[in-house]
Amino acid sequence: EIFQRRIRTDTVNGTSTADSRNASFEEDFIRQFVPAIASTLPGEGAGDSASELGQLTSTMDCSGGSTAAELDSLDDGFGSSPRANALRGRLLEWGFSPYGMDREDMLDSATVMLMDAAACVDVRLQVGRVRRFVRIVESAYYDNPYHNFHHAVDVTQSTFYMLHTLGLFNRTGPRRASLRSPAETSFPLRTILRPTDVMALVVASLCHDLGHPGLNNAFMVRARTQLAELYNDQSVLENFHAACFSMVMSCYFVDFVLPPARSAGTAFDYDEFRRIAVHAILATDMARHFEFIGKCRAQYERFVAGTNLPLTPQQHEAERAQLA
Repeated sequence: EIFQRRIRTDTVNGTSTADSRNASFEEDFIRQFVPAIASTLPGEGAGDSASELGQLTSTMDCSGGSTAAELDSLDDGFGSSPRANALRGRLLEWGFSPYGMDREDMLDSATVMLMDAAACVDVRLQVGRVRRFVRIVESAYYDNPYHNFHHAVDVTQSTFYMLHTLGLFNRTGPRRASLRSPAETSFPLRTILRPTDVMALVVASLCHDLGHPGLNNAFMVRARTQLAELYNDQSVLENFHAACFSMVMSCYFVDFVLPPARSAGTAFDYDEFRRIAVHAILATDMARHFEFIGKCRAQYERFVAGTNLPLTPQQHEAERAQLA
């Protein structure tokens, strides 16, 4: 069954606008291919009072009602609390492993990383809303042996650690003074990546395997799955994860987690944030791993030699796109 049938019918009858067509496409896409994510959409699963997902989504009131106010009241200084600082200290260790952590430590670790990343763009997030968003993201991962929420936190911590090491965070953390990287003095990474990129890379890391079925691209293509046909056998899962990321962000992050523009310290460019995040998720296709490694090595050599400095605006954008 082609999931766009209703969209075409509404279009022919003149009962559908561009916005409703987009919303319909997104919801049908998610419901058809990702039951785990479909269950997090507003109105799904709320009938089962025993279901944690139902409770989660039924309280994700994006209209700013009493539920949102109750969540905002949970912002008890967690970001600078002893618990957050202790978790941050662990997150700034290269030997960090989430696989022995209990669920609450994992959820709070993800919350710390998102809060710190948001601080880079001077966006103050409410910790109660971020915690709820992290739980929604967790629920969109299947209990696979490898591509699960533990893996998502593991990858996010690696990104968090490397960005910290490069001096790209506003927050210092308890161990920042002891972190050193040759790259900080070799070439100006901090002048290439923008604060928006830092937030995009951290959020993309947490969401980079949303809805992963536990199968690889080769299987998807050989089995002629619907997803493989949809994406023409090209980076099937990565395109799928990027689409799932966009759906979850549009459903929850934009209106629920991000503060209104008038209350943010500076204007937040969501379109640019999403562009960088999607680019990063698509780059996780292992079929292109050695291609990207080669490009990164060539980029490093260019900057060490200094042959391309100073950068023109066009070169700066090209180097930024590759680095992010």
